[in-house]
Amino acid sequence: MSKKIEKKKKAEFSIGSEGLSVHTMEIRKQLTYREYRSEKGFLYDEAGHTYKEVDKENIKIYVSTAFAKYGVNKIRLIHCYDESAYDVYRLEMVINPRKLLDPASSYLGIFEPSKKNVQKLVNKFKKLFQDTEIGSDLDSYQFSRIDLCVNIHCDKNKIFRELVRVLRKLPTPPKYKRLYRNTGDKKEDAKYNKHYIKFHCGTHDLVIYDKTYQMEANGIKAEYEKLPNGVLRIEMCCFRTYLRKIEKKERLDTASDFLWYMIRNSGEILTDKIARCFPHWRYMRRKALEEKIDGSHYSPDKQEQMITLIKKMQRKQSFESAFADMKITKEEGKKILERFEKLGISPVPLRENFCADELIDLAELLKQIASGREVEVFYTEAKYR
Repeated sequence: MSKKIEKKKKAEFSIGSEGLSVHTMEIRKQLTYREYRSEKGFLYDEAGHTYKEVDKENIKIYVSTAFAKYGVNKIRLIHCYDESAYDVYRLEMVINPRKLLDPASSYLGIFEPSKKNVQKLVNKFKKLFQDTEIGSDLDSYQFSRIDLCVNIHCDKNKIFRELVRVLRKLPTPPKYKRLYRNTGDKKEDAKYNKHYIKFHCGTHDLVIYDKTYQMEANGIKAEYEKLPNGVLRIEMCCFRTYLRKIEKKERLDTASDFLWYMIRNSGEILTDKIARCFPHWRYMRRKALEEKIDGSHYSPDKQEQMITLIKKMQRKQSFESAFADMKITKEEGKKILERFEKLGISPVPLRENFCADELIDLAELLKQIASGREVEVFYTEAKYR
């Protein structure tokens, strides 16, 4: 007869080598008709099969990926026309700054935060376009989007997978909308949405996802590249309205100065936003959660509601779905969630056979990681001899 032996072990979450910085960014500038025609002709000659035209209502968009291997993922020439107004011409570029500095770099990393690297980026951009019809001075553009970003590494796969599972059930923050991938392939979309969480509001998006899964699913992992056991990527995609407020407040006139400001403040902006949007609670197994509720000051009726929600969230993928099943309104559901947060526990239980007793919430994980500390998770590993 075999003997069960349990051994206490430790998993660690740590920050990626680049720390908190930026990933994708988008720049734009207004064009004259002459500039527009000149740049359109140049991109058509350069692009070949990487060039396509999209014609929407009162808008024509010409898209080129001719410079994608240099980190300029897309170049868009936009023509807005309306019989009652002047025609408007615009150039937009979607850039991966890390790939622009080094086209051979991996898609896993992010832009290394330093003022020296910002200057290198300005110089590399100039060199890439200086002998073309495209404007080569980065400071002649303005930012229409900047993605603040951090990679959190985990050295134990089973701990990482459980964290991703409970995080995908995060409640939608007030004034945000949960967005799901919807390509029409239900099986693939469902699989992808288990690893990818996106919340949208007017000025920015919050995105939390399994970067290792995304790289493998999209085929952007190099053959030689050894991925960590798990990489959780947290992004805040800041759009023009959000960025413009910062530009005005900080009086940042050039694109390079503004980029450096966003990079060096990315940790504070991102951690503050996550802390404001998501609950501060710990994830535990169902039995431990019920014991916490039983020992609380809440009335039996309120305790019963809380325990019902825990049971629902064992299988439900969203709180909205659980609330509908419980036949309660979103406002009533919000009050139940507030009770959980006051107790410091999550209504999303860990799996019964999960190897650790607890996992901390996203806001606390990011806060500790951003401060330079590693987050330790103690778990039990069972073997039979």
